[in-house]
Amino acid sequence: DNEESHTLLKNMRSFESRIEKMSSNAAIIKKYLDNQPDVLRVYYPQNLKNGRGHVVSFILTGESEERAKQFYDNCTVPVKGPSMGYQDTMLMPYSLMTRYNDTDEELKALGLSRYLMRLSVGTEDTEQIIDYLKKGFDKLT
Repeated sequence: DNEESHTLLKNMRSFESRIEKMSSNAAIIKKYLDNQPDVLRVYYPQNLKNGRGHVVSFILTGESEERAKQFYDNCTVPVKGPSMGYQDTMLMPYSLMTRYNDTDEELKALGLSRYLMRLSVGTEDTEQIIDYLKKGFDKLT
């Protein structure tokens, strides 16, 4: 239909600038997470063909289901679930959603933490994204 075609064309025209904004935001969020005492490790791609990407993954200190729930439930990221290239920031507990039935040994063999958080950084102001995350970190015990 004509409205869908118009929307698709509009989104295609702004795709490159959205990806650039998401990538630059991700670099800032990565630095924020690097300095977060409740973060054990941050994963961020180093050499992508067209920039660094906009996905930042991290593991909370004291890897446990309780801490993962505290963070995830209190984090105010607009969308929680797998990323499909949406322009708003999204958060998902990657291994819990995609590798739920794997044993700890299987996850270890893959180099995955059961409580790995996957953040698809969006186009919002980085201060807003940090505020989403801070609400989760503030509730950790």
